[in-house]
Amino acid sequence: MEIYIITDTHLGGIKHIERLAGFSEKIIKNLKNVLNDNTVLIHLGDVSFGDDEDWTTQITSLPGKKWLILGNHDKRTLSWYIEKGWDFVGESMSLKMFGKNILFSHIPMITDAFFMDPNGHFLRYNYDINIHGHFHNFGADRVKEMEPEIYKILNKKHYLVCLEDLNYQPIKLKRIIENFNNGKGSSII
Repeated sequence: MEIYIITDTHLGGIKHIERLAGFSEKIIKNLKNVLNDNTVLIHLGDVSFGDDEDWTTQITSLPGKKWLILGNHDKRTLSWYIEKGWDFVGESMSLKMFGKNILFSHIPMITDAFFMDPNGHFLRYNYDINIHGHFHNFGADRVKEMEPEIYKILNKKHYLVCLEDLNYQPIKLKRIIENFNNGKGSSII
């Protein structure tokens, strides 16, 4: 089984981000080229920008499993996305793979936290890597200006998947982890 990651497809259009003409069709074509019955696609949110039903159907009709982490532009209910063919839908998700405790989210999340549960037990969340989208190919200065509260939590454990920098192709999870392990992370900071 191979796991592919994609994010911020904004199929159908996008405002304030420069993209090449026909990018939606290119994304669908690129997905068709890699997905098969033995693949899982983890979409880190912001699936479409208009005509949600048609674009969602185009993705969910492709082979393999499709898991959706909701983005800030994914406004439908969880049940709507499940009914349209997504195999999993959630706000975030964690997996242990390739020797890493991985957090998947649309917007970067805190990677290390201590807190007390209602029963007085201390809990610790410690992720080795937070794979996320949301920031496209924005630079650090733009992120800091647009979303200063999110910028404050960013650290070297955050790995930005930027579809524009990937020529509108999904990337293998294994490749992200290899890049991260080799210091080729895609961190904003």
